[in-house]
Amino acid sequence: MRQAGRRCQLCGRTGEETGHGHLVVDHDFRVGDWAVRGVLCSTCNGKIEYADPSDPACAAYLGNPWYRRMFATRGLDVELAEPPLGTTVRVGRRMWRRVTDGWSAQDRYRGSSTLTWAQIYRRFGPHDITLMSQARDGTASSDA
Repeated sequence: MRQAGRRCQLCGRTGEETGHGHLVVDHDFRVGDWAVRGVLCSTCNGKIEYADPSDPACAAYLGNPWYRRMFATRGLDVELAEPPLGTTVRVGRRMWRRVTDGWSAQDRYRGSSTLTWAQIYRRFGPHDITLMSQARDGTASSDA
């Protein structure tokens, strides 16, 4: 919020100048719950999905969201590609292994489950995924 000067990143109003008295954190839910774009007043937050892309303020805001800038400064890839079959990843405290039909949980926490890569990525984001093992095809593992 400090980077935005405590103002809505589209209209420039402070939280006190809005009808609700505060600013809200704007997420790009199409990417994932973790993908914070910036801070907006509640009015702009409600309109941003339907904003005119030719509006320079909207184009600048949507074209350079906070999460992409943060990832770039840390050398992380926002578009984390799905690792090959046989790879194990740590996501938070859980371990997942890529199997033929998705990603299988490698622990007994809340029972056994299988997720797709899109579900893991959307829920946790690339900043919380660490490659732990080498895939069967011999590619080297690395941090995500």
